[in-house]
Parts: sequence; structure tokens; C-alpha cells
Amino acid sequence: MNHILTRLQLTPQLLKSSLTAHLNTFLAPIREEYLATPEWQEIDLKGYPPPVSEKKVKKAKDKGDPAKRAAAAAAKKGLSVNEDGSLKGDKEEVEKAVLDRGETTGEILEKLHVTE
Repeated sequence: MNHILTRLQLTPQLLKSSLTAHLNTFLAPIREEYLATPEWQEIDLKGYPPPVSEKKVKKAKDKGDPAKRAAAAAAKKGLSVNEDGSLKGDKEEVEKAVLDRGETTGEILEKLHVTE
């Protein structure tokens, strides 16, 4: 076989293109019959249903512990945070930081320890 291929100077690329052309010529009437017959197309869909694409569900971002986030925000503003979560520092800055955390008025009053 190698002798024939080398003598005729056939390469895999030439064989592939020639084989593809002849197979397409052979399969052309079958393809035409398939496209002309809705019954064959229906059978094809039953045998090979199109893939169902699943919608991606967005994951809720975990923003971490609210107390740690509040402590980090307070530290950026120059405030200190006690172990119970209350803030120490300038009165206006403490009030502003506590209000930024979205707490209720009762929670704010309980945790508010201001040094003047």
C-alpha cells in the first residue's frame, strides 16, 4: 500500500479531500429525500432531540458578617469598635457610621457610646 501511495504521490490531504467529495456526491440524494420528507425530520427529532439549555441561576453574593463589615467601615473612618459592636469616636462620625449600617433607632440608641 505504501508503495502505491508513494508511486502515485498521494498524500493524506489529497485522499481526504477526494474521499469527502465522493461521499458528498453519494449522500446528496439521501439528504434531498430527508429534506423533502417531514416524516423523516420528525423521526430525527424524536431520536435526537435538541439539547435543552438550562438557565443559569445567579448566586447571591455572600457579603460576609455584617459586624465585621461595620468594623472595617468604622476603622476606615477612624472609629474604634467595642466587642459588643458599639462604636467609639467623634459623636458626629459615630452617628453617621451607625446610620450607614441600616440599624433601627432602638438598636442605635442601645449601642451608641460616644466620647466627647
